[in-house]
Amino acid sequence: GQGSFWRLNNNLSTYPSRPRLVRFENCNNCQISGVELNNSPMFHLTVIGNNNEVSNMKVIADIIGETDAFDMSGNNNYVHDVEVTNGDECVTVKTPTSGFLAENVICHYTAGCNIGSFGNGANTAQVENVYYKNVTMSNSDAGPQIKTYPNKLGYVRNVTYDSFTHSNIAYPIAINLYWCPHTTCPIDNGSLTITNITFKNIKGTELSTSHPAILLDCLAKYMCKNIVFDNVSITASGTTHNTINNACGKGLSGLPAC
Repeated sequence: GQGSFWRLNNNLSTYPSRPRLVRFENCNNCQISGVELNNSPMFHLTVIGNNNEVSNMKVIADIIGETDAFDMSGNNNYVHDVEVTNGDECVTVKTPTSGFLAENVICHYTAGCNIGSFGNGANTAQVENVYYKNVTMSNSDAGPQIKTYPNKLGYVRNVTYDSFTHSNIAYPIAINLYWCPHTTCPIDNGSLTITNITFKNIKGTELSTSHPAILLDCLAKYMCKNIVFDNVSITASGTTHNTINNACGKGLSGLPAC
């Protein structure tokens, strides 16, 4: 992919319209397998469509942003047995999505297995029925994460993160409706609802105790509801802490019942 040529001195703004390596649109009932993608100028593999399967692949890139490995949207897509080394998202669900399964995933130095991000602007996000299982993450900025600007509309619902193993993760678990990395957050006048999210069988270590081990930062008018923790254990060299704002559920100390 010759990505380093497009990011001279690790500068992402020199060529802001860098090419993506592989992008499938209106792709239905496709199988993409047995391919290794290396150091794309921007995102590596984007699949938009229904009933697709991505498997037995590797993505290897510089440890820098805007190098997403697998960006998936559509209905009933399946990603499995993939390994990623990069500096941005590992296996990520974009809007709209109804039905998604990812399993047997390995992520090194990534920015997490995300839903989102949903960018700045009052358009609608629609994601439901998502399941991640058997994911190993190491030396990464984030683990399982839902992230969006606070002015989004729509919903994220019925999501399960199952059997994650973490090693040195900056934000091990996060639902962040105030994710505004490039600018000051706009007024939180969105109505995105986050409901029925389960984190279970998650264990491992946090990179830094300056970050919360578990971050739930939701909208006051639209609380994150039915957030469930089952057999979750995150440790660090110091004392870990959690941050919980406008969320309810069960299984986590400090999380009020709905």
